[in-house]
Amino acid sequence: MRATRPAAAAVLGLAAWSLGVSPHAHAQQYDVLICNARVLDGTGNPWFRADLAIAGDRIVRIGDLSGVSDDEARRVVDARDRYVSPGFVDLHSHADRAMTSEHAEARRTKSLNSQGLTTVVGGADGRNVAWPVSAEIAALRDGGHAMNFVPMVGHSTVRQEVMGDDYERAATPEEIARMQALVREGMEAGAWGLGAGIASRPGAHPRHFGAFTRKIARFVKDLKAISLPFAVRSMTGLPARIVGLEDRGLLREGYKADLVVFDLERLRDRATVLEPDRYSEGVDYVMVNGVFTIDDGRFTDEMPGEVILRSGRPVS
Repeated sequence: MRATRPAAAAVLGLAAWSLGVSPHAHAQQYDVLICNARVLDGTGNPWFRADLAIAGDRIVRIGDLSGVSDDEARRVVDARDRYVSPGFVDLHSHADRAMTSEHAEARRTKSLNSQGLTTVVGGADGRNVAWPVSAEIAALRDGGHAMNFVPMVGHSTVRQEVMGDDYERAATPEEIARMQALVREGMEAGAWGLGAGIASRPGAHPRHFGAFTRKIARFVKDLKAISLPFAVRSMTGLPARIVGLEDRGLLREGYKADLVVFDLERLRDRATVLEPDRYSEGVDYVMVNGVFTIDDGRFTDEMPGEVILRSGRPVS
């Protein structure tokens, strides 16, 4: 992974040959090595130079891995002059309809994944795409999806389930008790909290193709209003901590391998009001649970996303 690696590999190979041992005899330890990266770990700290090793769906090593030979990994990605950060997390996403669509292409949510998004939080504006929450989870799992999904109990959905079309009036104590029971049921099924939202109306939606890349391109690069580590934290470590995701949102050994490799010089949103469906540029690799969904700037059409369920905590 450094300039001396080919020579070192040749010496090691010659030594192995002289001992009568195949230089390729050892087992591969890693699925992917990302080397020479400028690592932004999601904490808001400045970037540091490091290599990352991924095995299965986990980051297993971060640091100077120049002593690891290419033979020990199935794939080596040279991230020289590029940044590696945790995959971006969207706290207010309307991707649930696409991710439960009968059409596989919609489930790949390329408009979001192409910006570096790896995880979205459901329950936007207080609604669920299916009810109960267990049915929404089943709909997500049945056809697969490219990004991770964090289920929430939709406040509006629960209110309408109990009050029907007369939901704008004040609820009675009995209706409130029934709504509380439905919220508890959803939380016990794996939802992380209660999703709510004020009334909103749809617009010309170029944000679906460029909101996250625009945050960096416009406010970091153009206006210099915020720093790159600050911007990355606001889209990774911070939202993951708000939700309570314990092994995502940061680049840490043992964490899930959700990450993005981007070229800051080229990073730019391209969607406009007149052309709202133009993909962003500069995002070269996106990995979700250890699987590339974007590989060298190209969609792989893989759907490795998981429904991340809340577990191990009492519902109070």
